[in-house]
Amino acid sequence: MPQKINVKAKPDRVARVSPRGEMIPSDRFISVQVTPYILRLLNHHEDLIQESQPPAPSAPASAKKE
Repeated sequence: MPQKINVKAKPDRVARVSPRGEMIPSDRFISVQVTPYILRLLNHHEDLIQESQPPAPSAPASAKKE
């Protein structure tokens, strides 16, 4: 299963999911596949904001071994 992240465009920036793909809005997060293109917009050009991921749930205390 391809990895997905939630992103939105920074205000006053234009971003797409691929060079000729769908526009990424700046007012809400959308789920996109992680591709080299998206990573470049996120890390190099800094056109995107990634939604912070909630911490992974830990195992219940009863499941932990001593």
